[in-house]
Amino acid sequence: MIIADFVYERNEDGKESKYVSSFARYFKSYEMVGWDHVKGMHFHHLLLMHALYYKREALIKSNTVLPKHCFYVDDIFAYKPLPCCKTIYYLPIIIYRYQIGRADQSVNEKNFVKRYPMLFTVMRNVFDAYSLDEIKKMPYGLKRYLFHALGTLNLTALFSICGSKDEYEKRKEVFRQYFLELKEKDKKMYNKIRYRSYYALIAWMPYFFKRRIIIFGYRMAVKVAKIG
Repeated sequence: MIIADFVYERNEDGKESKYVSSFARYFKSYEMVGWDHVKGMHFHHLLLMHALYYKREALIKSNTVLPKHCFYVDDIFAYKPLPCCKTIYYLPIIIYRYQIGRADQSVNEKNFVKRYPMLFTVMRNVFDAYSLDEIKKMPYGLKRYLFHALGTLNLTALFSICGSKDEYEKRKEVFRQYFLELKEKDKKMYNKIRYRSYYALIAWMPYFFKRRIIIFGYRMAVKVAKIG
């Protein structure tokens, strides 16, 4: 797997700005390394699709098949093939340029919360990819990153569910169903996400308070990551 930097570009009201998403603090440049050499990442930093270049064999071996007619499947693409990549090579150069700030984009907050069923579908695929027991057997650096990615993606999906006041009671029920389904599928993973992830800090709160904190946290993360 090759990892490279990418840049967010924004053009609003004739004003242009850009932010380079660099991975230099986590990887040694121009060196082939294994997962045990990967440093822990900050909460808002993930290996996104824009930074990843896989060998074809890794995609085939991982059986990565993306749901059709669904947004946000890049989260699956940036997660499921990782255990099939034994070596990592970091190029500290910009290859991908990502234009943000358009109202019609899938990552626009209004579109994001409107399409929460798609995030539910994506997270089903993410949780189905590897059980907690399987992840625990992986190399330390890979295991640590996958748990980090699961915690971050989980909160992102929860924001899409509870980030709007529209259909309040329905979204509240979907929020409950989200965890219930995970518990029935992989109770160990449920316990990990429920009690030993970023979400554990607010899991004990009533839905009303959890919702407000998740919305605030998501918007802060977007701001820190320079994508909002």
